[in-house]
Amino acid sequence: METSELLASPDYELLCAGLEAQDSLHCRKRELTIPAVDGIALTATAYQPAHRSPTLAVVINSATGVPRGYYRHFAEYLAAQGCAVLTYDYRGVGGSRDGGRGARMLHWGERDIPGALEWMYRYHPRLPLAAIGHSGGGWLFGLAANNRSVDALLTVGSQIAHWRNWPTLRGRLFMWSAMNLMIPGAAHALGYLPGAVFGGESLPRGVALDWARWSSNPRFVVDDAGAPLREHFNAYRNPVRLLAIEDDDYAPPQAVQALAPLYGLHGANAAVMVVRPRDHGLRRLGHFGFFRKTAPRILWDDALFWLRQQAGG
Repeated sequence: METSELLASPDYELLCAGLEAQDSLHCRKRELTIPAVDGIALTATAYQPAHRSPTLAVVINSATGVPRGYYRHFAEYLAAQGCAVLTYDYRGVGGSRDGGRGARMLHWGERDIPGALEWMYRYHPRLPLAAIGHSGGGWLFGLAANNRSVDALLTVGSQIAHWRNWPTLRGRLFMWSAMNLMIPGAAHALGYLPGAVFGGESLPRGVALDWARWSSNPRFVVDDAGAPLREHFNAYRNPVRLLAIEDDDYAPPQAVQALAPLYGLHGANAAVMVVRPRDHGLRRLGHFGFFRKTAPRILWDDALFWLRQQAGG
């Protein structure tokens, strides 16, 4: 694994693409703002089937520094298949950047994700509710006090980003230096973390420092005194599937496997499934490929089938 592979996403131009949304033949979209639980306004996009009532509600929790527009094609697919879908930007990122003063990654999990879940529940109270978390969006879900309202959770490339979970010496050295030196150093010096450091949008200082502090701690998500934050991880007893992409440099299968025991009773309700690109005729899929328009459709079909099987709808 080359260091350059970890410094920037291969999809960086897509990550920074515009967020314009238009209705299509099978999908209706609208731009809106939703409140986090502390009242901060978050920019969001709601997707609906064009010609039928939805049977499943899905909230997509983004990866760190990835704007909601990156998930547009996947959200449109879900809507065309009969789902009501919500994508949104955490405070300090994308369309919610104006709400980023004093933002922390802790706020993303404790305030922003609960706000998105609450909005979806209020607008679709009769539908089963599922959540999809990409990378950090999969483990930040474990900080949401209302996550038990979600009937099933699917994560993609969600991991414990501690250096010991990387299989190669080069990967371990990079992760240790990134989380202990590069990210906190840049955040302290500049007052924010430039997106070029990790291949996403720039992050507010507090978000970057939480990310680095948690990822450099073998206990991972901890409070400011160093005690593990596990209450809402432990309380989530509904099904969890963690997808590990075999060639994912940001979340190798070993790091994904390390996350599973945090949910429920030591991971009793969580299962890790490894996706091998070669099984789908691909040379590479990586950390971002699952949500690209060109992803093998069977991956999306399997994800939706599992969500419906576990949550209903």
